[in-house]
Amino acid sequence: MKSKHEYLEEGVAALLESRGWRVSQKKLSAGQVWLNKAGRDGHPALIVEYKALNVYRGADFRAAVGDAILRFRHGDQGAHSGPKRLLLAFLLQRMSRKAEEDLQEYSRAYLSDLQWILLAEDGSIVMHVQGQDARVSRPPRQDAVRREPGDQGSLFSPNNQWLFKVLLLGGMDPKYWGGPARQPESVGDFASLAKVPQPSVSAFVRKAQQEGFLKKGSSGFVVQRQRELLDDWGYALKSKARQAINLRFLYPGESEEEFRRKLRSYGNDQPAGSASFPVAIGGHMGCHLLGLGRSNVQSARLYAVGGIKELLAALDLVEDPGPSGPVSLVIQRNRGSILRGAVSVDGVWGRDVLQCYFDVRFSYARGQEQADYIYERVLQPHFESRK
Repeated sequence: MKSKHEYLEEGVAALLESRGWRVSQKKLSAGQVWLNKAGRDGHPALIVEYKALNVYRGADFRAAVGDAILRFRHGDQGAHSGPKRLLLAFLLQRMSRKAEEDLQEYSRAYLSDLQWILLAEDGSIVMHVQGQDARVSRPPRQDAVRREPGDQGSLFSPNNQWLFKVLLLGGMDPKYWGGPARQPESVGDFASLAKVPQPSVSAFVRKAQQEGFLKKGSSGFVVQRQRELLDDWGYALKSKARQAINLRFLYPGESEEEFRRKLRSYGNDQPAGSASFPVAIGGHMGCHLLGLGRSNVQSARLYAVGGIKELLAALDLVEDPGPSGPVSLVIQRNRGSILRGAVSVDGVWGRDVLQCYFDVRFSYARGQEQADYIYERVLQPHFESRK
């Protein structure tokens, strides 16, 4: 059974080769490949990004398109001289007119020569390549992706985010990750390490394999295409607006050290038997807490599981009706994937390094710079050490 990503790559390759493109070219980062027009060296090359999605969801789809355009416009492709264009290739369960309209809108607004291919699992195609539009409707291919029970669930549900973290961060320096210290060797071992029911782990493994992000190796599980996984994970979080409360300090100009002291005191004052993590800190301040601060930006994102009035009083915070403030608060019903894996720094609980990466990635206040620093300093070396 082909993964969705394999099905998409093969379908796009066959389609382009039938139109004279040479598809056996070098793969780049973030799931991109480099294609050239066969026999026409002066013709603009294509940078292709593949995205295997499920059903069309407007916010998720538009976030994926926007992020791909930003990477193309600002990415490091200097080693590849000559003109080039971006081609987005999407696999959907069913063809969507809305997806086509989104691509047309983003082309008009942000990248006039954007190329795209929409491939549905029934074999139908809508494409816009080299200024030519085409629609193909045909019976399903015999090697189409077969769907398994439970395949409809979100790849990045809170439970699945936690399971991805267990696979990705096992063995990392404990100052950045407070979860399991090793990688699981089997589904049963995985369930035991993650403290998640085995049926949930089995469903996750099946779905991650279908998406092409996970395979079973001789000594355990292997996460593939890590950078593309982080990209998809990031825009999935971006498109799902969390209910956050904007806050400000009751006493303006409060220092980061004073705020940490209040967090430390609040945690120490919790009665015996209370949640192990009454509050954890992320955002730019969370990066500083982990020793990975890249700038003087001090905005914080707090995650708490209860006792909100007491928390705000202890930290001298008040609600801010504005669109954003120096602190935001996200209420969790339970510890979930955000609070599990947290680390303690001098009595203050901070989110794990991967969650800090996601926290700042879309921040307008030097967020991408901070996220890139975390990736290059910690995440990428960790991923490469396990190859």
